[in-house]
Amino acid sequence: MLLNLPAAFKSRSYQKLMGGLLPLLLFACGDPNVGNGSSQQNRQETLKILSWQAPTILNPHLATGFKDAEASRIALEPLASFDYEGNLVPFLAAEIPSVENGGVAADGLSVTWKLKPDVLWSDGQPFSAEDVVFTYKFLSDPKTGATSTGTYEAIARWKL
Repeated sequence: MLLNLPAAFKSRSYQKLMGGLLPLLLFACGDPNVGNGSSQQNRQETLKILSWQAPTILNPHLATGFKDAEASRIALEPLASFDYEGNLVPFLAAEIPSVENGGVAADGLSVTWKLKPDVLWSDGQPFSAEDVVFTYKFLSDPKTGATSTGTYEAIARWKL
């Protein structure tokens, strides 16, 4: 699949904003029992998020604001995303496609994403290329009304 992000998402100011706000939103990720002598076995892991408003949806393709898009990243991960310095980093992908690794065709018109092996859904089912295709079909269907459709408009066709 060819992923062509809008210029706004590639801008340094956007990346700095996203990189700067995420640590503030996820400032208190940890165990309330740390430092009080409780054993490692009895620790509970707690994620605390501070946001100005509660998210209304956890589907990034239907999110209408930052609070929803950011909160959805806790439950859903992309094939790849940008790091703090603006570099693509694989999440569900095994590697970032490039001409050098054969993931991007020499003419630049096709991209092959290789998925990380052994990734499982919360129900224990394996994550697969069919899941990626399902997501693409879901968000590119006009009936869905996905807010992220424009991100994927550059994809002319796909195949497994």
